[in-house]
Amino acid sequence: MIRNRTSHAWRALGAAVLLGLLGACAPAKPPAPAPAPEMAPDPGATIRMDGKYVVIDLDVNQLRFMDGDRVLWSAPVGTGTGFRLQTPGQNWKFTTPQGIMHVQFKELNPVWVAPDWYFIENKLP
Repeated sequence: MIRNRTSHAWRALGAAVLLGLLGACAPAKPPAPAPAPEMAPDPGATIRMDGKYVVIDLDVNQLRFMDGDRVLWSAPVGTGTGFRLQTPGQNWKFTTPQGIMHVQFKELNPVWVAPDWYFIENKLP
């Protein structure tokens, strides 16, 4: 009798662990669409060298946070290659917009949610 209860308990525990693992693999809710920033460069803007600003160097894929002509912080970044990915009904072009733009908002510790094209490109379900 004790062996039967123990076996049943192990099966229940195994089922609970399996359900927990399956639940961890599935998204809890569909991700909200990212805000659509205005990607058009400001044609009348000029670079101000007297304050803080961000420069993306497309030649070396480098982000630099500047204060005047001094680099405060830099990091490698991914930039667009011009690659196109198409599926029936969807089309993506991976380019980096060029020009002078203004930061519209910042988010502390954002969570990255893989976009649809990531799964298509990597042949994932």
